[in-house]
Amino acid sequence: LASKGLATAFCALQADDSCAAAHLWYAELLVLAGEGDGPRADAINRLEAFEHLLRAREINSRDPLVHVLLGAWCYQVGTHPARGVRA
Repeated sequence: LASKGLATAFCALQADDSCAAAHLWYAELLVLAGEGDGPRADAINRLEAFEHLLRAREINSRDPLVHVLLGAWCYQVGTHPARGVRA
């Protein structure tokens, strides 16, 4: 289901690259769709998701969901087992 949503969000980005919501949901679905693809693919997807979250914030800095997801992204990276740090 996440991969189908990812394809839809990708189409939305192609239609309008200046849509903050499209970037936000593409980022979220990119992480969800990539779960279980292995640690390397997960890291690549998360970095791409971060870039889309930054773009969403650039377009609409007043959207609180963008800030929540950026904070969650930073927390997840900071507590990732590969870093040797646990929450």
